[in-house]
Amino acid sequence: SQRPPRPWSPRARASSPPTRASAPSASADTTVRMSFIFWVKSRDDANVEDLVPSFKTLNVIDPKFERAVMVIDFTKLVGPLNNPSSPEGEFIKGQRLIWKDLVDGWGYANVPGWDDNSFDINLNDAKSKAPDYLVGGKFPDLPVVELLKHKIVVMYNDDVYVPNLTSYKGVYAAIDAGVNVWLTMRAPVFGALGPVDICESSLPPAVGNYGFYFAASSYSYSGWFRHYFTLDEQKDWYSLPMRVEHFIGANSLESTKWPNLPIDTALLHERYNWNRPGLGLLWIPEVAALPEVNWMAFRARFFQSGFVVSAEPMYLFNSSYGVDHPGDVGDACLSGYDGSPVAHRVQGSYFRTVHFSFTPLAIQPDSMQIITDTVFNYLYEPDQNAPLTKKNIYRYENLSIGQR
Repeated sequence: SQRPPRPWSPRARASSPPTRASAPSASADTTVRMSFIFWVKSRDDANVEDLVPSFKTLNVIDPKFERAVMVIDFTKLVGPLNNPSSPEGEFIKGQRLIWKDLVDGWGYANVPGWDDNSFDINLNDAKSKAPDYLVGGKFPDLPVVELLKHKIVVMYNDDVYVPNLTSYKGVYAAIDAGVNVWLTMRAPVFGALGPVDICESSLPPAVGNYGFYFAASSYSYSGWFRHYFTLDEQKDWYSLPMRVEHFIGANSLESTKWPNLPIDTALLHERYNWNRPGLGLLWIPEVAALPEVNWMAFRARFFQSGFVVSAEPMYLFNSSYGVDHPGDVGDACLSGYDGSPVAHRVQGSYFRTVHFSFTPLAIQPDSMQIITDTVFNYLYEPDQNAPLTKKNIYRYENLSIGQR
């Protein structure tokens, strides 16, 4: 089938209408949650029957993984920060359309029978949920039954605020059942608006299983807004000794497998909020870089709970400052960014994940589509139609990273 043109997409092109015959739809979903009640009647020594039997309820989900991809959008959009803009003022419309284009671009090229309904982003339930798009901040606990309808889950955040880490529990449960995950966030484990700098040699205990499922070991959070708040409001922005925006892209460690991912300055200007009164960063064309892209160190290979987990680095931070970041003087959290890891992929005995410390919104579109295709092909299993069991829990036992 062919991919239809999208007027809002930089990749739009003329094509004939897609075939809709065999693609999955919301009505075809078969993953369900079932509740079972077990009770027992007993008698006492006088053979008198217990009038109120003991009982216990057991909830069971039978995952079918019948849909391809779900995106969980954790971006809060609660204040005038440097977060994504939304065309026509519609709630998170910008992000949804961008993800629609990326997922469809992969689907039409790689999944037989793909059509425009295969990735459904039309929100309902008070603008919080679609078959394949979930606004994570609207749900204290992610609905696991929705996640288990999908082969791939994308965890996306484009805000200075970190998502509620307890929300990750539903994703971990989905991974244990057979779902593979791509995490792409500017603030995956820590985020704040105040004067905070964090350079951690190890992940905090609150992160829980994050280090296991994403092979993460340490991180740096720059607290860049502190540098904004401490500025004299009357000072000329063009003459500041240091700007907090300096991520200009990600450099590939293997260009034959993954393309370099440069920032597209036109998209950076268009897709993020700038020049807002109060807290919004001013748009300065001479700077034209993305702020608050932190870096995450990883464990190349480790053993935990009887399982082997290994990680392969993919991309390094490309800073507009190069190795001469002004933060090197008296601010360790702002030093050492250029050349630090910002993306890696993980393979466990029974799961695969990919971890990006940046997001697709401002990346040059053609390059972003190529890496999206590569990530999804790494995570996607077309025949994944049954939950993990003792028989298939080692499904990647003989497959080393780099073979596909």
